[in-house]
Amino acid sequence: MMISLALSESIGIYGLVLFFLGDSLRTLYTFIGISALAIIYHRPKREELETLALAMQREGGPAPKL
Repeated sequence: MMISLALSESIGIYGLVLFFLGDSLRTLYTFIGISALAIIYHRPKREELETLALAMQREGGPAPKL
């Protein structure tokens, strides 16, 4: 889950780097748009968060409130 979100965010960062290196605004907006769509697609699902909260609670760690 975290790796896919980090990779999705890196797409937007690559677009920003290309823009700073002299590419057009169109490239920046394209990469940021693709990054936003990937982040929305790979967002954590409620079931995944509940499973993580239960696992943390079983291990004795602080369980986040959902």
